[in-house]
Amino acid sequence: MSDLRIVNGKVLTNTEVQPPAQWTNDYEVMGGDTEWGPEGNVLRMITVFGIEGEVKPLFAMDPDAGEALSLFQVGDGGFYFFNIEDSSIFKITSHSDLRSIVETIDDEIA
Repeated sequence: MSDLRIVNGKVLTNTEVQPPAQWTNDYEVMGGDTEWGPEGNVLRMITVFGIEGEVKPLFAMDPDAGEALSLFQVGDGGFYFFNIEDSSIFKITSHSDLRSIVETIDDEIA
């Protein structure tokens, strides 16, 4: 999967943007294939909401942060948050690029 890369023996999401504070890009910590694989939960959920395209996992909140929130992109377009606890999906409309989304998340944490 081109959305992933191996660094120091860990499978990470393939992005040049670093995760926000208290978030991770460790694929296994993010739920691995169970959440993000071709038959994973996220693909099934976006289909229910009528969202189509290839799912690209980006980041998830660190489990120690207390929330089960993930950030992903569909195709070359929209960015979304996925709340694993209640299976809700929210489209990000205030930003159109990953860097500004991460900066906003970091600003909220600070």
